[in-house]
Amino acid sequence: MKHSYLYGGLSIIAILFLSQATARVPVGSRGVLVRGGRVTNTIVGEGWRLKTPVLDQIVPISVRLQAYEISTVAGTRDTQAIDVTLVLNYRLEETKVGEIYSRLGRLDAIQVELIKPIAEEVMKSVIAQYNAEQILENRSDIAQRVRELVNNRLAQYGVSAEQLSIANIGFSQSFTEAVEAKLVAQQRAEQARAEVQQAELQAQARIAEAEGLARAQQLQMTTLTPLLVEMERIKKWDGKLPQVMSDNGSMLMFPELQLSPQNQ
Repeated sequence: MKHSYLYGGLSIIAILFLSQATARVPVGSRGVLVRGGRVTNTIVGEGWRLKTPVLDQIVPISVRLQAYEISTVAGTRDTQAIDVTLVLNYRLEETKVGEIYSRLGRLDAIQVELIKPIAEEVMKSVIAQYNAEQILENRSDIAQRVRELVNNRLAQYGVSAEQLSIANIGFSQSFTEAVEAKLVAQQRAEQARAEVQQAELQAQARIAEAEGLARAQQLQMTTLTPLLVEMERIKKWDGKLPQVMSDNGSMLMFPELQLSPQNQ
């Protein structure tokens, strides 16, 4: 019985020792070795790792791609206040997780104390270079420019900004109403221009039709005038053929000009 208690106690001690002498680093993370409360330069990979019981601690830090949503208010060049929500995909550099943890601590502190203020500052400085109406037109360009500037700022801390997108842009009610009114006015102006162009085309068609009719009538008159003159001469003829006296005093007739009874 005594041996059983002894073996049981030793087993418990062994389990406790192993639990204190090992640490597991999750997949997609790196472990920062903290010895005696101080962060060391030792970085360990994934899986189970040995450590000195009580003295050592291995802190897992994710190096996977992380998505962080940031909302802020920015002012445009024409003094319009807009609500901007951006999503930043970033990751920590594996070789610098020790420095990052030593300076900032865990993931939430990295986001709140480092990434958020830098992203907000850059976003506001970029937005201030555009008028409100230009924001939507240049949305992708703005996002790309913000990402580049944010990445340059974060790189010195061991953080890489992989991708940035502007998830939402909210304008004030007064500005939205003004834009809607402008769009309505533009649509009406386009409709009016279209109606004017249609009327001009119809007028040009009528003019072309009238000019064509006039040319046709003129051509017809040019063709028919000689015939009309001849018809008028025939109407005025009394049916008598001209007679000419010959040298011997006899009357000459022109049979080829004599009309037949049907022609009379």
